[in-house]
Amino acid sequence: MLLIIFIFLFRIGIWDTNGVPITNNVVYNTYQSGIVVAGQNNIIDSNLIATVYWSGTAQPDYAPFNINYDGAMMSQEAVSVVMTVKFYLNVN
Repeated sequence: MLLIIFIFLFRIGIWDTNGVPITNNVVYNTYQSGIVVAGQNNIIDSNLIATVYWSGTAQPDYAPFNINYDGAMMSQEAVSVVMTVKFYLNVN
């Protein structure tokens, strides 16, 4: 399944879901996070995330005040998320 949703600063995001597999994707050149998951029993497997920039690089004048330190792949308010075989390249 190739699923790419363009929402704000991350490339793949799913919320309020149950048992959705996100597999075999390539996420390239994004700010903040590559994959963000919430919900229950979602499966994140065999994804490559390359070139993720810290959100402060987009606005260097405000970087000293930026407290957003998201990961390349992360789960927020999720229950029983399985994340396996993760590949990260050039995460700044």
